[in-house]
This record gives sequence, structure tokens and C-alpha cells, in this order.
Amino acid sequence: MVTKIGRNSPCPCGSGKKLKKCCGKENKAVSDSPNVDQLLNSAVQLQIDGDIEKARSLYHKVLQHDPNNDNALNLLGVIAYKSGDLDNAIDLISRALLIDPNAGEFQYNLAKAMQDKGDAQKALLHYQKALEIHPDLVDAHINLGLLFFNNHQYEEAKIHYKYASQLEPDNYETLFNLAQTLVNLGHYEDAIKCYKKSLLNRPTYIAQLELGNALYNLGRPEDASEQFNLALDMASGSDKAITFSNILLTLNYSGTRTAENIFNEHLKYSRKFAEPLVPFIPVHNNNSEQERRIKIGYVSGDFRKHSVAFFISPVLEHHNPEQVEVYCYCNNKEKDKLTEQIKNYCHHWRDIYSLSDDKATELIQKDQIDILVDLSGHTSAGRLLVFARKPAPIQVSWIGYPNTTGLSTIDYRITDAYADPIGTTEKYYSERLIRLPGSFSCFSPPDNSPDVGVPPSFNSEVFTFGCFNKLAKITPDSINVWAQILLELPNSQLLLKTAALHESSVRNDLRNNFSTYGVDPSRVICIERDVSQIEHLTKYNQVDIALDTFPYNGTTTTCEALWMGVPVIVLEGNSHVSRVGVSQMINLGLKEHIAQSKEEYVRIAVNLARDSDKLSVLRKKLRENMMMSPLMDAESLTNNIEKAYRDMWKDWCLNQSKSDS
Repeated sequence: MVTKIGRNSPCPCGSGKKLKKCCGKENKAVSDSPNVDQLLNSAVQLQIDGDIEKARSLYHKVLQHDPNNDNALNLLGVIAYKSGDLDNAIDLISRALLIDPNAGEFQYNLAKAMQDKGDAQKALLHYQKALEIHPDLVDAHINLGLLFFNNHQYEEAKIHYKYASQLEPDNYETLFNLAQTLVNLGHYEDAIKCYKKSLLNRPTYIAQLELGNALYNLGRPEDASEQFNLALDMASGSDKAITFSNILLTLNYSGTRTAENIFNEHLKYSRKFAEPLVPFIPVHNNNSEQERRIKIGYVSGDFRKHSVAFFISPVLEHHNPEQVEVYCYCNNKEKDKLTEQIKNYCHHWRDIYSLSDDKATELIQKDQIDILVDLSGHTSAGRLLVFARKPAPIQVSWIGYPNTTGLSTIDYRITDAYADPIGTTEKYYSERLIRLPGSFSCFSPPDNSPDVGVPPSFNSEVFTFGCFNKLAKITPDSINVWAQILLELPNSQLLLKTAALHESSVRNDLRNNFSTYGVDPSRVICIERDVSQIEHLTKYNQVDIALDTFPYNGTTTTCEALWMGVPVIVLEGNSHVSRVGVSQMINLGLKEHIAQSKEEYVRIAVNLARDSDKLSVLRKKLRENMMMSPLMDAESLTNNIEKAYRDMWKDWCLNQSKSDS
């Protein structure tokens, strides 16, 4: 008598699917022995019912009678897998495959165990074999997508996630994973559609949050803020603080919010999330000797190929080891060559990405840090709730976020008198401003930078303006003013370059925005970002004059343009985020490139474009002038930073001695 496994029963692997769609095999005859058949069917039912030990015992009895029973071996492997015994699972399922290598379900189960074991290559091989046998095995597509995604092979991941979403259109997790993959490919419009479909099938906090992030990257900060507010209603625990920080970040791009309004929103964050932690702030017993070597801790998620790293690296390199002992607390699992370089500059490296706020706080306290410096603020890489716990007696905010943190536990903010003129912006900060002489930051270009080329208009009848800032910074006001410049100079064009311009729909929308002011869309050239920094810098040789964004100025992009000999026109604002360009121009001796109004911005750009002699001189001298300016004087900036740290430290020590007495 021949019997078959009940293939319409739930699969005992716990997937929730029918056995026939999971680990069972189509019309598989088990044995000619009724006793073995009964044992196997009983074992399957026990496994389905959750009586694992009895099921395991019966599977072993089946194998005593029939050592080549591949179903028993496979399902024993499933039990081993679910109990965390991956080695045994791999052994058992491999034995089942030796008996029947064409069992797609077995191939899938082995791949899954291999994947959890960390053997991505073997897992990949067995998933692919499973799909050769059963092309519509959804879970195999999903897990293959994950393998490719984790290996940064996003095109391959997209293929499998897309196929899985076609097989199961209502699977919200697959739609979400596909959206995440599309984001990494720069396909923001398609990603937004997938996030929205995922949310229709099941509203989740993470999909709502990532929808906001995609809109932000697409240059739609107002729409992003709307989604972040929806995510805030869905969030719980620490996710609420993360989401609120995202909302605050988008406010920096707004051309309609006042500085006072934005400041009050930052204070609201502090009241909601930071102030409840004040009672738990520890007593700091750091050695209060004023002249001793002090411990400085830098906290950032951007110790990698990122704008913040380009500005902090020269300071870390030039720190005086006799004066300061440097700790870097890295809040990112992504590492690259620049990460390794930064590791060499600091005395101690700490990874805190996987640590809770409490654990990260304990680590910093254990290190006895004297001055803790935040380099991220309300960006995605930030750990502000660690600073809210005040693990160090002195806490400072510097580069990485162009606004106040709102936290009373962060004592100082480092800036300069140009980005934050005395008597004008103090009221918009919860921190005390420390204005460095000259510049508050220092640019570090790559050693193998491309040579500066001649102004492209010298070899063409077309004059090229350019902006390489992220799309979120290109506000309607910026487009309006740039359109006026293009209309003043009929032989000019505008070259825009940023990641979001990968999307044809984004390019078309942007060009249409210019056309509403009478600018021919063909005069707006859109290109996406380059893979390498050198390729990116080389593109500046296609630009005659760079136009800065407002109210959120460029920082790295402005320095890059200047380094490549391209003059930059900036509009002076009334807050730090809109005055970074002012600081850069003054420190470079180019005050005449600072406009006090939108009308003056247009006039400066047009007049400079018409002065080919001046452009030629600027092109030849800008790099040399920059190298001689505070914008690249890492040694002086570091000395100024260390002096500021020492003054902070002395003040704290004096206050300690007063409180002790």
C-alpha cells in the first residue's frame, strides 16, 4: 500500500503555508510499508500540532525502517533549523537532497539554513537551484532579494523582489523591501509608489517613515514633513524621537518658516524627549585639574565617505596629542576607506551603532570623557538622546547639523562670527555660541583632485551656471531667481547635478518649474551624481559660475566648486543655515559674491558672467587662494578648537571648585 503526505495540511515548518506549497513534495510516495507511512503521517501531524519532541522521535523511527526517506530527513532538518541547530539542519537537508536533488523545497530549506549560518554564496546557489525547479517559489525570491540587497547588488535584488510582488501583490513586506531597493537605485518615484501600496495593504510605522525619507530625497521636504507627521502618530518608544528629528530636519529647507518658529519646534523636541531624562543625569567626577590632557569624544554616524567626514578629518589629524586624547564613537555599521583613515587619527575607536542609548551612555561614562561633541544633530545618524543623558560634563554641538539641537544638556555650539553674527542669532539657540576666529570648519579635498580647467564658456558660445546641491535645497524661490538670471542672459544654461535627477519624471518636473517663468526647458541640463568623488569634481569643469541655494546653503558643494576654480554666488540670510555661504565667501576674501537681496543676487551673477577677464583670473587663482585661506587651514582651525575646548574645560573646573567649596 502506498500513501502520500497530506499536502493540504499546514506545513510543519511553521511558515503558515499549505504543505504542498512549502516543504512537501508533489504526490511523493513515501514507502511501500504501511507502518512507515503511518509513522510519517503521524510525525507530520505532531509537528503541525507543535509536539516537536514526539514528531522528532517518530521521524527517527521512520528512518530506522527507511534510511532513505527524504521527507523525514528534510522535516527533521526543519525541526533542527527552527531550534537553532543550523549545522544539524544543513546536514539533514543535504542528505535529503542527495536522495532527491530535484526537490525544490529541499533546495530552498537548505538555502535558508545556509543563509542564517552566514554562508551567503552557498545560500545563493541553493536558492537559484530551488527557483530552477519551482520558478514561482515566492519565499526563494524574497530571500534572494535580501541576499543581493545586503551585498549592495540592488539591480539583482530588484528583479527578485519585483517578481515576488507580482506573485503576491498584497504582500506588504515584499512591497516595502522592493521600495527600499528602489531607493538605493535612486528610483525614488517608483519607490514612493511601492511604499504607498505597502501602506494600503498594512499601515506600518517603518513604511510611513521611509515614504517620508523618499520624498525628502526627491526634493519634496514639505511632502516629506507631512508623511513624517503621520509616522509620528504611529510611532512608539524611541521611534517617536527619531521621527520628530526627521520633521525638524525638513524645517531647515523651508522658505516660509521663521527662525523663531523653527527654534520653538526644536525646543518642543527637547521637552518631549530630552527633559524627561534630566533626573537621571549622573554626577560627573572627572579630574578637575585645569591644565591636564583632556579627553574629547566625537559622536557621529558619518565617519565614512560623507560631507561631515571631509570636514572633521583634518581636525582629527591635527589634534595635539599632548593636549587632547581623542575618542571617536561611530554610530554607523557602514565602513569604508575614509573610516579606516579616521580610525588612524583618533586614539580610541568605539562602535555604538548596535548599542542602546543607555549602553552608549554607560560606555562614554566609563571612558571618562571630559568634552563630548555631537557631529550629527537631528540627522538620521544622530544620537541626541545619548546627549540628553549627559554622559560627559561638557557637551558641544558642531558641524553636521545647521541649527540648534534644542537640548539644554548640550552646553555649547561651535560657529563663527560670519555664520552667526554677534547679537543676531543667539536667541535661536539653546546652546551658548562659541565663535571661532575665521571659519568654523575646514575643507579637505582629495589628494588626487582633477586639475582646474578653463571656464567652459571660453570654448563655447553658451555660458553655464551650475548647482550640485541636493534637490531638497532647490526651493521655489531659488528656481525663480535662477530663472531671472537665465532670462537676463539668453545664451546661458543651468547645469543641475544631484542623485534624485536619476528619475526622468523628476527632471521633467524641474524643467517645467523653470518653464513657468519663461525659460526654455532645454536650457536646464540635469545629470545625476557620479560614482566617484573624482568624477564628481571633474564635472565642475563644465560650470562657469556656481549658484548657491537658499535658504539652506551648500557647504561641501560650495567648497568643491571653489576648489575647482568655480566662483559661487550666495544670498545672505538671517540664520546659520542661510549664512554658511557668507562665512565661506568672507573667509576666502570674496565679499563681492554675497548678495543682500534676491535682486542683487541676480545682478552679481549676471555681471560676473559678462566679465570674462575677471572670470579667467578667478579660475586661475581660486584654488591657490583657498589653500591659503582659513577654509583649508586645518592647523589653525584645530588650534582654535583646542583653545575653545580648554576654555570650556577651565570654566567647568572653576565651577566645580566653587560648588565644592
